[in-house]
Amino acid sequence: MAFIRGRQMGPDMPTLVKQFKTSKSVIWATLNIPNRSKATGRPLKTSSGDDRIIVRMSKKNRRLTNTDINSELKDQYGVQDSFLNISQKISVDMASRRRQVNKPMIPEKSRSARLSDKRNDPKYQVPTVKHGGGNAMMWGCFHANGVGSLIRITETMESYMYKDILEKEMLPFGRSRMGRGWLFQ
Repeated sequence: MAFIRGRQMGPDMPTLVKQFKTSKSVIWATLNIPNRSKATGRPLKTSSGDDRIIVRMSKKNRRLTNTDINSELKDQYGVQDSFLNISQKISVDMASRRRQVNKPMIPEKSRSARLSDKRNDPKYQVPTVKHGGGNAMMWGCFHANGVGSLIRITETMESYMYKDILEKEMLPFGRSRMGRGWLFQ
């Protein structure tokens, strides 16, 4: 306070340094604490209330993109901001904003057994339903002269089944397409 009063009386900086027996940087820092200079840069397009609305919209519906939030702001409140600024406002308030993950719908009984984590909360999941896949085992043969028949194997292949396929499918194919002197490998 004494530095400010001394500066208002009119002496220059070296005189104040000698008078208060301190450094020039301490006096300068004290005089500039109430920084009265105008803030630089473009003024904000949104107020703090608008920022709270943006964050509330994002928390309410996680699937809204920044562009959707921007268009909704423009329609309802008449405020338009860039989607990058909206992204910054959301990330400042919600440091751990998560993108929804594709996970199968979790039944109620197994949901209680899981940890109460946001990753497992249905609000943060895209609903996908997984159906069991299947497999099909096939046997086929081919040669430069053509393609043989394709046979579906419905159960576990055993040696007698393989021998049966070779006798009934491969031998007739080999005789009809390749003539004499062919080799099965």
